[in-house]
Amino acid sequence: MSDNDGPHHDATMPLSAADLQLLAKQRTRRPALMLLIYEHGVTRTEVLAERGGLVVGRDEPADIVIADATLSRRHARLTREGDRILVEDLASTNGTRVNGTRVERAHAGADDELQFGGVSASVLAPTAQQGLEEGLLGHDSFSELVRYETARCRELRGRAALLMLAPTRRETSARPAAAWWRAMRVELRAVDRLALYGQNVVELILPQADEAEAIATARRLIDACAARVELACGAALLPNSATSAESLVQACRSALGAARRRHRGEDIIVAEDRGQPQRDAAPDQSPADEPVVASATMRELYEIVERVAPAAIPVLIQGETGAGKELVAAAIHRRSNRHGGPLCSLNCGAIPRDLVESALFGHEKGAFTGAAQRREGVFEAADGGTVFLDEIGELSSEAQVALLRVLETKRLTRVGGRDEIAVDVRIVAATHRDLEQMVSDGEFRLDLFYRLNTMMLRVPPLRERREEIAPLARRFMALANEENGRSVGEIAPLALRALERHVWPGNVRELRNAIDRAVVIAGGDTITLEDLPERVRALGRTGADPSRQRAAPPSEDRPQDPPQQAGLEALLADALRGDEADVDFKTRMQRLEAQLIVSALEACDYNQTETSRRLRIPLRTLVNKVRQYDLSRPDE
Repeated sequence: MSDNDGPHHDATMPLSAADLQLLAKQRTRRPALMLLIYEHGVTRTEVLAERGGLVVGRDEPADIVIADATLSRRHARLTREGDRILVEDLASTNGTRVNGTRVERAHAGADDELQFGGVSASVLAPTAQQGLEEGLLGHDSFSELVRYETARCRELRGRAALLMLAPTRRETSARPAAAWWRAMRVELRAVDRLALYGQNVVELILPQADEAEAIATARRLIDACAARVELACGAALLPNSATSAESLVQACRSALGAARRRHRGEDIIVAEDRGQPQRDAAPDQSPADEPVVASATMRELYEIVERVAPAAIPVLIQGETGAGKELVAAAIHRRSNRHGGPLCSLNCGAIPRDLVESALFGHEKGAFTGAAQRREGVFEAADGGTVFLDEIGELSSEAQVALLRVLETKRLTRVGGRDEIAVDVRIVAATHRDLEQMVSDGEFRLDLFYRLNTMMLRVPPLRERREEIAPLARRFMALANEENGRSVGEIAPLALRALERHVWPGNVRELRNAIDRAVVIAGGDTITLEDLPERVRALGRTGADPSRQRAAPPSEDRPQDPPQQAGLEALLADALRGDEADVDFKTRMQRLEAQLIVSALEACDYNQTETSRRLRIPLRTLVNKVRQYDLSRPDE
């Protein structure tokens, strides 16, 4: 205040007796307790008031409504008594439990676990509520973040790590993750994100983390929770373990399963490096690898496989990520005259540029920094068998030259070596990219393309063989039951309808991930609509015709919100006009892409940040597209 503010500018008014009493009450008032409810993979909180009881039930007029069939309409009453809660079961059908014990009437305190039917909840102390404010993501939001990180790593050649932590199999008294995940927050960086994958499973994404950093973080998290629970951790790395979001999740979940079983005696297992040769000397199929052939297109594909397999010619397999190209490659090997030899696989998209030739052809000791011993590459390892080169479109121009030479001469030289080594292998290559277009753009060698493309097979995406969705889902449900010790035996009609109507941008791999998690979080013996991911659930509640979603296949690892159907049909009609015979396919696709971006920009008033969020593409990509197509605001 200045001197002009009047004669009382420095005076302090005394508090009245009523004010002092009010302050005293506020100081002694107990902080609110909170109930963290875990419902179908989503968490929500309810504040437990000082006075009166709250009824938990399936429908109104319950105070806390949990729309789950395992709850009774009036299931239980929760009454705050100081720092504890009196829990009273209201003659519910499926019972109320406190820390796993069924009760009629019992007290619960901070960090105790409650269970109403098949739904779990945790009592949070005031100090634990800060962790909630820091953000525990729902699984759907977390999945979108994983897809974003995958796209970022692909475009910028970055890296990231996905972790999943769960109690070990020998942890017989493990409490739900809601009781121990908060101990992890202090061990994480500000950019790391954490979510609940299932009641007993926590998932984390660590941007820009390599294998050493991922393992160190996992160790800190396990140690931080050691007083409460014995944990195991599975880790998968971008791009080493996988190059797509769905394959990253699948690899991480498999690594977690091995760690929970104490595979190799380790409590932290990193998914295999797909940028290193993977040798399968006896490639027997597991039930998960058995192809489901229930559609005309798949029957035709495997009939061609039967005819092509005995020949020695190279085969090029094209198809979207997750559609099953690896299964086709394995089927070709098993039916070939080389089935007694090894099938060696290499994901070309997961190899660092400076190590491509080493992965393909091997290296001598001391050939480069880190080459502590001689190592054979994928071609040597597969001698007498089959080499499967996945994502071959990702090879650099230098690696393409070296590969072409080996295909022509059937001889190779290790990196750092002098001697030529004869190799006898059959090549099966796969890609989700348009190699012919890459040849036209100068990104792929024409002579290498001709060498590989002696026989081309196309694996149809799952949206083109919808009759296989139900049998695939039931197979994955059985496998998930076995892996997780569950006994889920049915898929509810609404859930099955949603599965059959979804477009499945991640194809079979995305379907398996959805079913695996649904089995983990299912409250009973049936997968319900609420157990599925949100973007799948939406189609279970509507009468949308799935065939109308086929026109615009999603771009690789860049999920987009579906446009309004009428708007999409108009854009497609314009892009596919038949009166422009001189317009090639690439130009039509660019026109469609530009029109979609314009529509989103206009809807967001040309706010590019909001537009990138709505289209689910990185802001940098959007800015480049706006510049490429000259899509700035008209008045600019």
